[in-house]
Order: sequence, then structure tokens, then C-alpha cells
Amino acid sequence: MSQIKAAKAFAKILAYTLGVDPYEFGLIPDADGYVKIKEFLKAINEEEGWRHIREGHIKEVCLTISPCPVEMNEKKIRATDRSRLTLPRYGEEVPGELYVAIRQKAWPRVHDRGLAATDDTLIRLATEKTFSTRLGKRIDGNPVILTVQTARAEDAGIVFLKAAAHLFLADEIPAGALSGPGLPKPDEPKKKATKKKAKPAPLPGSFLPDTDDIPVNPNKAIKGKKDKESWKENKKRFRRDKGRFSEPE
Repeated sequence: MSQIKAAKAFAKILAYTLGVDPYEFGLIPDADGYVKIKEFLKAINEEEGWRHIREGHIKEVCLTISPCPVEMNEKKIRATDRSRLTLPRYGEEVPGELYVAIRQKAWPRVHDRGLAATDDTLIRLATEKTFSTRLGKRIDGNPVILTVQTARAEDAGIVFLKAAAHLFLADEIPAGALSGPGLPKPDEPKKKATKKKAKPAPLPGSFLPDTDDIPVNPNKAIKGKKDKESWKENKKRFRRDKGRFSEPE
């Protein structure tokens, strides 16, 4: 595929993903239609044939295709034509269970306090665990998947919006409507390393020999020296005795 054809194909993906149905890919535009560029890239890289896409490819489309299908504002991107952009809907029938992905380290806090939307995006709730896991891997390599009991949440006053066939949104989920795996055990306190006992300091006027200089068997070394000296003495005595007792010529 030539560079021009590749740019045109990617331009169509940009126009659809950001200008028609971003929710299909788990993307939630803000009030002005923008999504974060890094969030868009994570979503598009999950699609077969587009795993190589980087920010530079978006800029290349804008340089190649006129008019450019998107506009970028610092770290955000949106479609230039949003006339066909679908919006989340109220009043749709909600499944009895939905699924939401969170970071591993957030589970103890969420277990106690529930979930709340951040300033720039609502909580994404999937109808299937597989899609929830896909969304979770964008924030954590091993996300925790929680089950949302929607009836309990609605009893607490929570309203769900249907964004796509497989995606609902909410601004809050109470802890009583969430269930998940067992909580991680608290970290055990680390054992303190045992310190080696220091050698006692010598008293004034005393001398402590260094044990490294003492032979393993000092008696053996001394005995060997004595045996060697005794052998020399015996040899000298033997020579003297030999001269004394030899017959005169």
C-alpha cells in the first residue's frame, strides 16, 4: 500500500473513531468532543492492522489529506466533523450486572468507598468481562475486574447512560453494589537483619592476638620443628661417635 493510500485509510479510521462512535472503542469525549491522544492511541493500537500507529501518523495524515479529518489541541484530539457523533442515552434498559476494571492497588480503597468518576471522564461499565478487561489493560497490566449489581446501584440513586451496545456510563458506583476478588493481604513487616557481634575492644595494656595468624594445629608445627632439630643433632653425634670408635690405621 502506497503512503497516500495508507494515509487515506487511516483518515477514515480517524473520522469514524472520533466523529461517529468513539464509545464503541471505549473512548469518552469531553464536552468539546476531545479525547486524550494517548487514550486514542491505546484504543486504536488494539485493532488488528493498526497496532503500529503513533502520534506521528496522525500528523502525517494532516499533512497529506486536505481537509484534515481531525484537529489537535496540545495533548487532545477530536474530529473536525462531529455531526454524526452519537451521544449516550438515558432511560435504556440496564443489564442486571455490569463490569468495571480498576487498578490492582486501588481495590482496597474502592472496596471501602466505592467508585467515583474523575474530573474528565465518567466510569466505563462493560456488558462483558472481555471488553472490561480490554479497557482495564489500558491502565494496568493486571487489572481487577469488579462486578456491578445495577439494581443495588439504582436503589442508591445511580443513573446509568447507555453509550454503546456493550458500554454504559455512570458518575458513581457505591461500595455496596460492587463485588470482586478477595482483598490482598497486608504486607508483613520485614525482618530486621541480625547484626554481627563486634569483637570486644582490648583493655588498656592488654594484647589480643589475631586469630587469623594462629595455625590450625600449633603443636604440629612446633613438633615438626623439634623433630627436624633433633635429627640434625643426632647426625652430628653419629659423626663424632664414628670418629671416636673407628680403629686407628
